[in-house]
Amino acid sequence: MQELRTRWQNANRQVALDSFTFQLDPTQASATSALTLAGTGALTPPASLTNGNWSLDFDVTVSAFGVSSGDYAATLQVFGKLAIGPGNNAATAAAAEYLVGASGITMSGSSVNPDLASWAELWAAWGSAVSGDSIQCCDYKVYGIN
Repeated sequence: MQELRTRWQNANRQVALDSFTFQLDPTQASATSALTLAGTGALTPPASLTNGNWSLDFDVTVSAFGVSSGDYAATLQVFGKLAIGPGNNAATAAAAEYLVGASGITMSGSSVNPDLASWAELWAAWGSAVSGDSIQCCDYKVYGIN
């Protein structure tokens, strides 16, 4: 069993955020051939939040690996959570939490080949964004356990 632990943290996000998606893609800064490992779908962060923190933490476990129809293939189990909320030391409101991931994600030559390098990319989609909206990833960690 292989396990990959990931964690992103940040500060300074606005309320118009619509979703987070973490993908593996063979092409940098592209989502055309991407394999989604963890995503929130539409979410509603705390309404009063104009500046705050978010933390996305999930595990990727390779539960099967081999060759299928001449291509390398893998089955992944991905589970974790996104927490988003006020981020200063005097915060009194609770963070909102969303579960992310899925079981039985198939990785193969037709999507992302597990034998080739892929880009790990985190995407944020905006709902009704305004010009001042921003989101930052300040801390990105990947842990590999064999």
